[in-house]
Formats: sequence, C-alpha cells, structure tokens
Amino acid sequence: MLMTMDARTSIADAENDEICDGEIIITDVQNYTFKHFLRALASPTTANVFTKYAQDVSQVEMKQVHILNPSWIMDKFMALMRPFVKKELLEMLKTHPQGYESLFQYIEPEVLPIEYGGTLGKFDDLFDDWMEIFTQKR
Repeated sequence: MLMTMDARTSIADAENDEICDGEIIITDVQNYTFKHFLRALASPTTANVFTKYAQDVSQVEMKQVHILNPSWIMDKFMALMRPFVKKELLEMLKTHPQGYESLFQYIEPEVLPIEYGGTLGKFDDLFDDWMEIFTQKR
C-alpha cells in the first residue's frame, strides 16, 4: 500500500495531466480472522509507524478511508488504534458492514473494480498493472 501511495505521486492523471491530489483507501476485511488482528496488535509499533506515515509523511493527502465488511473484531482493533490516529483521519473513516453497495454514495462505479460493482477492471488485471508500474519505478 505504501508503494502504491508513493508511486501515485509521480503518475499524471490521464484526463487532466495532473498528479493526483488525494487518495481514497478501500480495505475489505471480510476474510480477516482473529489471528490477522492478533498479528497486527502484536506489533503496535508497526501500526503506529504506518499511521504516522499516512498522516504526516506521505505527499498525497488521504481523502477517505473505507473499510468493507468489518466484524466485531474490527471494532475492537479500531478501539485500540484510536489513540494513534488523528481526529481528522477518524472523521474520514467510513465502515460498510453489509458489502460494497454503500460505497456508491462516496465513490463512482467508474473507479471501482468489477468485484465491487464498478467498471474499472478486475482485481487481477489492476494488480498486474500496478506491478508493472512498480517495476518501471524501481
């Protein structure tokens, strides 16, 4: 994710030939298990470093953060993360407990992958595109 954010700072938008002015992060935690969250909690330093990078260091402003399919585990995890997260970021955070449909009130389908009801393309194809960009930027 950090590589993606860094790479985006140097990629011009095809429509207006400008570098992006912000990021919208979407994380689907549907298949996360309790073990995933235990790993994240086992290293609060890592979570703290990532949060500081996203909030204070990254050249790209975060516009919105969407969490899809959160469970009760996610609520507990977020409660533990709140002390490390700025109020502004908490206000950007949107949860979507019942799938992706509620994303459409914030994000146009044209910029969402097919798996989330969008028209941008399939996850695998988008992943391959990003891997090519990373290779070129190396």
